[in-house]
Amino acid sequence: KANCYTFNATIPKGLQYSTSFFSPILKVLPDRVVSLYFNHTHVRVWGLSTEPGCEGQKLFDNTWTAPSSWKEGYVTQHYGTTTNYVEDGFITLWIKEEQKHYGFSIETGKYLWTTEAEHYSNAYGWGNAEHTWYAAYGNLYSIGLGGDLYCYDGKTGATLWAYPLDDLYGEPVTGQQWWGWITLIADGKVYVGTCEHSAENPLPRGAPQACINATDGTEIWRVDGMFRNTRWGGN
Repeated sequence: KANCYTFNATIPKGLQYSTSFFSPILKVLPDRVVSLYFNHTHVRVWGLSTEPGCEGQKLFDNTWTAPSSWKEGYVTQHYGTTTNYVEDGFITLWIKEEQKHYGFSIETGKYLWTTEAEHYSNAYGWGNAEHTWYAAYGNLYSIGLGGDLYCYDGKTGATLWAYPLDDLYGEPVTGQQWWGWITLIADGKVYVGTCEHSAENPLPRGAPQACINATDGTEIWRVDGMFRNTRWGGN
């Protein structure tokens, strides 16, 4: 098509990448592509230029030594998310048993930060099949089965705020709060609802939809019993 283009570029040998849902991890940005490779001993982050005349040239290739606990505990690792911007941008890795996010720079490929542990029940499931996490406004937003929407500073990994998707009736079988699911992030707001893998009837009452200020975590509005998110149909 007239509005499409393609090019072939020779890239350095020996680059490795991990997969997410069976697809290679590759973030395409205006001037580069970035990828992530991880195992129980190290994390490798690399970037290649897509600038005209420099296509395929290596911008960075950094390897970070993982904590010994990853190998000792044979932890479960999942790709998280990547920012849509390069300056102060980051790419993340989720360690399920620790309930922590690890952030790496997409400017340099270097390790940046580790978040505090999330609610213990966020260890449930298979990565972003049961947990949603997105980068926006310079922050990382994350929520899972535990029902707390966390906001982490994208530069430091510090927890800026947490919003509890609490339950009014004590009915969800997954805990004291609703299993959270980010529906949409837009206009300085995070919209969050609930879903479940295999809900049984009768469904617990009061499934919430809430609109949260993305900057300070304050509740703009919340409707209990409005509608439920779809787990398989996309956000």
